[in-house]
Amino acid sequence: PQVVKRGNKKTCIDNFSLLCEELGRDLRHVSSFILSELGASGVLTKDDYPSLVLSSPGRGYISHKRIEDILRLYALEYVLCRECHSPDTILTQDDNKCFFLEC
Repeated sequence: PQVVKRGNKKTCIDNFSLLCEELGRDLRHVSSFILSELGASGVLTKDDYPSLVLSSPGRGYISHKRIEDILRLYALEYVLCRECHSPDTILTQDDNKCFFLEC
């Protein structure tokens, strides 16, 4: 990820839309996961290629490594098949709003 420091307390993932495209997942789902893992707030920019701007009170800048680790965790949880480890999966949601991977 292209992680850029914005001011004293904001971190921006500039290539966020590209990362989500490579993962084959929705921007909102990935951003929700990242924000939850960090305990941070954030916003998707309204550009042609949206970035994710993170704000972590008390912590300030979020390191490239931390964001990379969270993206790896996301891939393990929501992208890679648990049986064959293929990334060629589809994320579906049932009526109870639970997510499932289909390989």
